[in-house]
Amino acid sequence: MLVRTPVPTRIRRLQLSLIVAVSIVSYAVLVVPVGLNPTTEVVAVGDVASTTIQSPRDIEYVSEVRTEEARVAAESAIQPIYSSPDPAIARQQIERLRTTLQNITAIRLDTEIVNEVKRSRLLALSDVRLKIETAEYLLSISDSRWDSVQTESVRVLEQTMRRAIYEDTVETTQAGISSSVSFAFSEQQVALVTELVSAFILPNSFYSQDLTDIAKANAREAVKPIVQTYKAGETIVSTGEIITPADMEALEQLGLIRSNRQWEDFAASASIVILSAVFVPMYFFRRRRLVVLNDAKNILVIALLFILFLVIARLFIGRTLAPYGYPIQAAALLLTALFGIEIGLVFAIPLCILAAFGLSNSFDLTFYYLFSSLIGLLALGPARRFWVFIRAGIAISLSGAVALLAFRIPLITLDWIGILQYAGAVAFAGFASASIALLLQYMLAQLLGLTTALQLLDIS
Repeated sequence: MLVRTPVPTRIRRLQLSLIVAVSIVSYAVLVVPVGLNPTTEVVAVGDVASTTIQSPRDIEYVSEVRTEEARVAAESAIQPIYSSPDPAIARQQIERLRTTLQNITAIRLDTEIVNEVKRSRLLALSDVRLKIETAEYLLSISDSRWDSVQTESVRVLEQTMRRAIYEDTVETTQAGISSSVSFAFSEQQVALVTELVSAFILPNSFYSQDLTDIAKANAREAVKPIVQTYKAGETIVSTGEIITPADMEALEQLGLIRSNRQWEDFAASASIVILSAVFVPMYFFRRRRLVVLNDAKNILVIALLFILFLVIARLFIGRTLAPYGYPIQAAALLLTALFGIEIGLVFAIPLCILAAFGLSNSFDLTFYYLFSSLIGLLALGPARRFWVFIRAGIAISLSGAVALLAFRIPLITLDWIGILQYAGAVAFAGFASASIALLLQYMLAQLLGLTTALQLLDIS
């Protein structure tokens, strides 16, 4: 297979076209939400979750949303703060009451005017609006009782004005004056005291915006940052629930969704695709003797397999176990069985990197895909025996398990059930990869007109 053969111009054009086409498709796969993960459908607060969304990994973060909600609740719990009762207002009103009482006494003692005139003057007092029956009672009671009423009125007003009276509680305070009057007074005297005192009730405590703001600020500062935790597999939002700001924050923290794609995301995807597109042709530029890449069918199949395995890998975005059970290693085994270990190795590297790029678990998933694929194809070797595919599958499972122990398990908390689930996913990936590679190599070899090492062994 290693001969010095000039590459036809049409093949070079096809190679270049396929590099460009595969790069464009790869970029689209990275930036367009093609996954089966339901979080790609949730783009805004208030949307309804179409399926249950679970955390793909353990995570602990300071929740700005929940912290702000707690701070707002702490602020809302603060009642309006009023200033202390102003004693100057109380003294002023008591003085006004005494002046009014003196005026009433003067009217009562004036012998030069008749009762009709006295009543008119009582009703005309500016500081207190007396009822007609009250004015008549004032003129009829004895001096001793009037003296008692005056003393009691001043006492009740002073007692009442010592308490905080707000602008919206004046009427309530006036309604409760009668209960402060001594039981020694008759009902008529109680009514008289109440009417006199009520006229001089004024607000003596006022809303303080500054004090209220200080209290709210102190309440906000007292709220400590809220740390939100999710375990791998824990439900973030269930089917049919409305996405709340806290849910959206969790999805963004886990990398399951971003409400607004930034230019950095697109630039990062473009950069990794460009690196992959440069790596492959630069490598094979130094290996011009690989005649398999000079065949149109071969490079078309390689391109299609690369895109197929990449697209399917991105369908499992956000899933907890599915990415680890996906047999992406079959691509490396298949390319190795069809075209040799060098082809399998060179194309497996960018495929594994792109398949895990930009995901919330890309760190461990990249190493898992890469190590298991490379060790699997090395275990496969020339693929001359049926059992070497089984060996490759076992190698994939074992190397994948070791990669998870090194890069995945330390980052999450698992019980024995979780460990068994991961072990099952890794075992499935290994044997599924071997089975897929074994089956497809027969089918594609016939399509491409190739004779694989395994077929040569069968013929012999």
